[in-house]
Amino acid sequence: MKRRIKSSKNHERGAVAVEFALVAPILVSLIIAVVEFSNAYNIQVSVTQASREAARSMAITNDTSKATAAGKAGAPSLDTSKLSFSYSGACAAGSPPQQSR
Repeated sequence: MKRRIKSSKNHERGAVAVEFALVAPILVSLIIAVVEFSNAYNIQVSVTQASREAARSMAITNDTSKATAAGKAGAPSLDTSKLSFSYSGACAAGSPPQQSR
């Protein structure tokens, strides 16, 4: 009886290796997916922060060059050469903002 139990343990050791070989790629894929999602979310938050800083600066100073500089400074983790800002509804240079009635 002992001999039979001992031989079944040897077979189980190989089964564990096979099960690990089947599960390991799924676990690695899951870890990679979590890391990629966190990177994409970080970029989205950085772009949102940059646009918020640019809008705030434009609302205060009404100067597109200062607003662009503030927007680029608001996202230090991004490559600022790839960022572009467009300002719609901006006032003409030197004119006060229009009051809504």
